[in-house]
Amino acid sequence: MADVIALSDVSLNTELDVIMALDEEAQRQDRTHRVVVMIELGDLREGILPGSLLRVYRQIFELERVKILGIGANLGCLGGAVPSVDQLMQLVLYRELLELKFERKLPIISAGTSAVLQLLIEGGLPKQLNHFRIGEAILLGNDPVRNEVIRGLRGDTVRLDAEVVEIKQKSLVPAGETGDVTPFAPIEQEEREPGERGYRAIVTVGQLDTDIGTLTPIDPGISIVGASSDLTVVHLGDEPNGLSIGDVIGFRVGYASLVRLMANPYTEKRVVRPDEGI
Repeated sequence: MADVIALSDVSLNTELDVIMALDEEAQRQDRTHRVVVMIELGDLREGILPGSLLRVYRQIFELERVKILGIGANLGCLGGAVPSVDQLMQLVLYRELLELKFERKLPIISAGTSAVLQLLIEGGLPKQLNHFRIGEAILLGNDPVRNEVIRGLRGDTVRLDAEVVEIKQKSLVPAGETGDVTPFAPIEQEEREPGERGYRAIVTVGQLDTDIGTLTPIDPGISIVGASSDLTVVHLGDEPNGLSIGDVIGFRVGYASLVRLMANPYTEKRVVRPDEGI
């Protein structure tokens, strides 16, 4: 049976100055702090460059109160780099190099995110990878690489309800000259013809509240047109779909919209039991 390592009092780090400051603070508190040093593998978010690997680890190993727990990397978090077996095997080889060079054990390889779960399911993940930092897949059941629900999980666990404050039949094309004067980019993709009309509703959620671009109306007959700071306009079609002022329109949320909603103190959160439904 593999050893289980408690990961309390552990931080992921890339800057030597920060790690040295952690060592000084740990000395003041008479504690030991453990770190996983992140390596840059191509996503360009964070990580020391592989060429400085030996130098950085040598200096950290000399510290009194900071202990290196392992090596890690981020993929698919910023630059859109899709994790590959080759990249993950680089981490395995880097750990082997460090353990041989310094004769120290590094028990953790931390590169598991929601973006590598499909590799795990398909049996292609290097077995040495043993630490996962999962967010999107746990909360939304989503594979961010394929943008689809992972087999065996649910993609409907979070729902945003926004109140309707206006419903009107309007022209679907702005009047007069248009330009890049709106503070937020439009979302609607469908081209509208001059003179085309339809029903639109305004709901009480906007760009200040969440990432509108990663919301999806639950009703497939409704589409998002765009949003200002505090309101979002949705297209209902040729009829108001039975909606009235005060009703709510439900949306599924993507990861970007979820994290902003959860950090937004003005959005009411409610946990619903499975038998109540959402």
